[in-house]
Amino acid sequence: MIDLSAIPTASPLVQTVPADPGLFWVKDNAIAIDAPPDDDIDPRPDTRWPVTTRRTGLCGAVSPRVVALTGGGYRLYYTQILPRPGFPAGANDYENATTRILSAISSDGSAWTPEPGVRLAPLLATGELRVVSSEVVPMTGKEGQLRMYYESCPGRQSEPNAIKSAISEDGGLTWKREPDVRLAADNRNYAAPRILFLNDGRIRLYCYERGLGIISVLSDDGGLTFKQEPGVRIAQGGVYDAFTAFAPEILRLNDGSYVMYYAGYGAPNRAYIL
Repeated sequence: MIDLSAIPTASPLVQTVPADPGLFWVKDNAIAIDAPPDDDIDPRPDTRWPVTTRRTGLCGAVSPRVVALTGGGYRLYYTQILPRPGFPAGANDYENATTRILSAISSDGSAWTPEPGVRLAPLLATGELRVVSSEVVPMTGKEGQLRMYYESCPGRQSEPNAIKSAISEDGGLTWKREPDVRLAADNRNYAAPRILFLNDGRIRLYCYERGLGIISVLSDDGGLTFKQEPGVRIAQGGVYDAFTAFAPEILRLNDGSYVMYYAGYGAPNRAYIL
């Protein structure tokens, strides 16, 4: 979570928590954001459905990211997966599905209300099929402005893609794409960008590089250009992440140390939080 409630500027403090959240977690019974049902494959962004409505995986709701707002309350950004024309299987055939980034609002961080409008949609006419895994953070030197980092995907996950960005000047509802890309390379596929503000003013971006695990890149110009750092931060290949290690969540503790949670796939159909 990015906490703008007390300090709405680019600082390590927006990612600092007073104590280690711990190792053992209990899953909530309630659904925070549900996937659209099979009979509504072109839904309004703020639609809500009964939990009993039939769902067979045509649509999805993934990649939640929470921002604690300056005026109180929380905004959750998430990716909605939908079928696209000619590919009716939707999320069941993810590489041919389309996605969009939506948001929901909450006063307590538990009960969420989807907001009207689309925060970011793919540019299908340019060959961009999906925008995924938004990471929303304050902009360096631009108080009140936010930057969103996201995956821009042209198709199959084995194809090269890019991490791009957009900016918001209205608190995170309206977004304008920035030129160029933040991270891309020949024959590389990147996913799940996460930002960490460093004490010296630089910005570290963690992300998943397909086939390797979690890597990091470093920026000294406020988060526009990044240079890859040597090595792999979390290499996949263990019992619980043999297939994939991705989607890191990094917290800074009051003593200056860090905690990372991440998702691991021990098999294509078996996921863990590590």
